[in-house]
Amino acid sequence: MSQVPSGPRTPLLAFALAALAFLTFLPALGHDFLVYDDDQYVTANPAVLGGLSATGVRWAFTSGHAANWHPLTWLAHMADVELWGLMPRGHHLTNLLLHAACAAVLFLALQRSTGAVWPSAIVAALFAVHPTRIEAVAWVAERKELLSALLGFLTILSYAAWARAGGRGQPWGALALFAAGLMAKPMLVTLPFVLVLLDVWPLGRVRADDRPLKALARATGEKAPFLALAVASSAVTFLVQRAGGAVGTLESYPLGVRVANALVAYAGYLRRLFWPAGLAVFYPHPGRSLSAAAVVGAAILFLVLCALAWLLRRRRPYVFVGWFWFAGMLVPVIGLVQVGFQALADRYAYVTFVGLFLALVWLAAERVERGPAWTRPLAAALGVALVLACVVQTRRELAHWRDSETLFRRALAVTSGNYVACQNLAHHLNEKNRPAEALPLLEEALRLRPRYPEARVNLGRSLFLLGRVDEAIPQFEQAIALRPDDPVALNNLAFSRMNQGDLAETVRLYGLALGLQPDWAEVQHRAGIVQILQGDDEGGGARLERAAALAPGNDEYTSHARGWRALRRDPRDPSPDAARLRDYLVVSHQQAADVLAHRGRLEDAAGQLGLAARRAPERADLHENAGVAWSRAGNAGRARSAFEAAVAADPARASAQNNLGYMLFEAGDVGGAIARYREALRLAPDFALARNNLALAERRGARVRPTARP
Repeated sequence: MSQVPSGPRTPLLAFALAALAFLTFLPALGHDFLVYDDDQYVTANPAVLGGLSATGVRWAFTSGHAANWHPLTWLAHMADVELWGLMPRGHHLTNLLLHAACAAVLFLALQRSTGAVWPSAIVAALFAVHPTRIEAVAWVAERKELLSALLGFLTILSYAAWARAGGRGQPWGALALFAAGLMAKPMLVTLPFVLVLLDVWPLGRVRADDRPLKALARATGEKAPFLALAVASSAVTFLVQRAGGAVGTLESYPLGVRVANALVAYAGYLRRLFWPAGLAVFYPHPGRSLSAAAVVGAAILFLVLCALAWLLRRRRPYVFVGWFWFAGMLVPVIGLVQVGFQALADRYAYVTFVGLFLALVWLAAERVERGPAWTRPLAAALGVALVLACVVQTRRELAHWRDSETLFRRALAVTSGNYVACQNLAHHLNEKNRPAEALPLLEEALRLRPRYPEARVNLGRSLFLLGRVDEAIPQFEQAIALRPDDPVALNNLAFSRMNQGDLAETVRLYGLALGLQPDWAEVQHRAGIVQILQGDDEGGGARLERAAALAPGNDEYTSHARGWRALRRDPRDPSPDAARLRDYLVVSHQQAADVLAHRGRLEDAAGQLGLAARRAPERADLHENAGVAWSRAGNAGRARSAFEAAVAADPARASAQNNLGYMLFEAGDVGGAIARYREALRLAPDFALARNNLALAERRGARVRPTARP
């Protein structure tokens, strides 16, 4: 094939390809965040929500959160929060811009490597618009795929420039870009082998007729610094993913099962290359259910294509390079070491399909170049038609990504046995306060995968939202039994125990959750409030301070921390923050009392109301409520003291005067009782209960005893 040197049209073509990529995915700007991983990466990640800071940078480079070590990805998400806050449009815009940049840089890298402008442009155009791009582009959590791909393509561009300039010394620029790419997503670990393939063709640094082992040794030895980085990244990734529970066990997926799925997955990727329809966000791993015919057929296809590529390595080296680019780059994610529970994923086609595009486009270009002149405009027209067909199909599939409900209903429609889609759709429905719709989905998810802690947690949430707290608790307990280090399950169990009135157990469970995830501001705040409800003001106040430090943008947490500091100095501090916290605590005490009373724990309920009154001693209603509760609990002494405090706080409160009169009468102080009843009637002449109690008190020896106003 003739080589076409770079010229003024090269940057114009790069810009056009970037525009094509951007415009194809433009509807994604109107999409929402998803409940699937977007919470871990952005919307519920305290470190990311804090934006770019020294603390955030340190966390990014030291954290294995989400079972990955990819500090540049975390920094990119933090930068988005700085720019856009939690506006989904902004985060999607960044993804679109990165995808557009990938298309442009891929074109420049291929053009620099091959010298062929139009074939490079067609490959980049297919890369830009093929429907298998959707998962990487339309999913905010897949920022890592885009960022690593961009850095990978820049690595190839830099390496090609170094090779074309004579290839002396080490390609330090390419090495630095490769290192950065690994810190965005470690899937680039196989890129050194792609560079070896490019040495064969188009760079011609390894001759096709060289002895294979000798040529391989020379090319691989030259890539030693790249390989060292790849090995280090692989080791770190495996350790982090195993620690995060993302690596499937050998018992779950024996070697034979993994090899069988890998072979069928290769065939599945090829099907999606030529027929990219019925795409889903998750394809369940088939486990042992694959038929022998499917595995044998996939194995034959894979081996035939490998053999064909090898046989064509001299006559058509681009087929050799393209096929092994695809097959080799998929190795880390094909499932030989199982990470997650998917059979395959469209996002893994983002970079790997470049090899197939390259092989097919160069093969077609060679045919056209050797054919009659009339085939060239026909080939151009067919190329344009193919790109437009991809755009149409991409837009059609992209519409299913607009929100979580649409995405997972689509996944359920085009796959079978998809327990992940069931669970995540149910999670979304719970978030939208539609727990009755979530229940059957969660039951199906647990039927398909009984040991599924996330589904257990969400089933518990559904039951809790439906008011079935006693049924929710066993679900949370089963989830914790399956995954003891799950802070979400512990938090939900703690909240449920609080709704049962078991404050001591609530504090214990919150402590366990925070031991696993100490930067969870919401739980720090909630745990602090419960500790204060228990009477541990110092411990609870410290948690309020911690919550405010973790979420400085949360006005409520910040106000409560300031209020705590003020109340610690002076319990009667009149500042707005102190008043806000005081009111919040009073309401919390009252809510706890309601739960305890409903559970029949009348003394504990009265104690909570007493604490509420102590927070705001100027409020007669709080003292009176505490008095009524103590009376119902059978503690006449505390009831009388509470009513006396109510009268002291507001002598004009007729109901408090009547209730104090009742307690005095019960204690045998008939004269004191009569005085209180008369005062109540003076304040409220139509107060029938006080009038009746007065009459009864004045009739000494009467068999009917006066009653307190409830």
